Amino acid sequence: MDYDKVSLFQNAAVDDYCSRYDPTPSHTSHPLAYSRHNLLDHTHRVLLCFLPKVGCTNLKLLFFASQGLIPYSELEKARDLINQEKLMAVVHRNNLQGNRISLREDLRSLDYFKYVMVRNPLERLVSAYRSKIERYNLTGVLKDTPHYNWARREIFKHLHPVQYRLWAKEGMSRPVKISFGDFITYWLQPDLIEFKYDDHFMSFLHICQPCRTRFDFYGNFRHFARDAQVLIDKVGGSYSDLRQGYYSDDTLSTDERMKLYYSTLPQSQKTDVIRKMALELEFHYTIFPGERDSHKQIFGVDFDLELPQFHPL
Repeated sequence: MDYDKVSLFQNAAVDDYCSRYDPTPSHTSHPLAYSRHNLLDHTHRVLLCFLPKVGCTNLKLLFFASQGLIPYSELEKARDLINQEKLMAVVHRNNLQGNRISLREDLRSLDYFKYVMVRNPLERLVSAYRSKIERYNLTGVLKDTPHYNWARREIFKHLHPVQYRLWAKEGMSRPVKISFGDFITYWLQPDLIEFKYDDHFMSFLHICQPCRTRFDFYGNFRHFARDAQVLIDKVGGSYSDLRQGYYSDDTLSTDERMKLYYSTLPQSQKTDVIRKMALELEFHYTIFPGERDSHKQIFGVDFDLELPQFHPL
């Protein structure tokens, strides 16, 4: 693949998209998510935006290795230490907030190679559900409280208040499974702060803000091994060091998984999902035109993306 040609195409496509539908929130919208997820590698002059559920653990490990904090040969072992206080302190020192780069600043003027790995938003949402909600049942037993139990509790309490009260009265010991339908119903509600400000359920357009940053290259999670090499070439190392075999070169089989989950939703809810994701889907299809309308294949029906008009000042 000629990465220079791909980069030129992506930049032209993004320029056109941003001139039509600039989704960049004001500087007061999600400032922490934006500054937290953009890391600066001053040694190699690289800016990396890491997106939850898009290989972010591997990309952060690669960042640590490029800083000399982890030997490339030990990336596999280091994965379990990703949240170690010492390493997280490095993240905080090297993100935009730690470098005191104002969110008002035009990052396009920053003379760094800017990289982000992205994923079809429909696929990323299913992955977030499977990882953060479906993986464990809701429980009220403190010693058994699993990761993201707060999210399962909020969904159950909000959508099934009567059952929640009965469950609480019983002592909260009975495990409760949160369905994909309940998760989507909760996710679709705009006033629910718990999900709105959680990075795993937040839009790529808010976390990485491509119209503000103007990345030099957009990797595609479906071709992680191939596109991660672009970043690796900038900072050193090799893909064989980066969780070899963890991501296949092509994860198209995930379409079948998406069909399985989205087929459980009523047609009206599918429409609402597409409507909420319209800007993000259009951005994804803009830089990866071969995937355009993939949501139609997944849902088995035609949907038109309802895109707002943007009128620049």
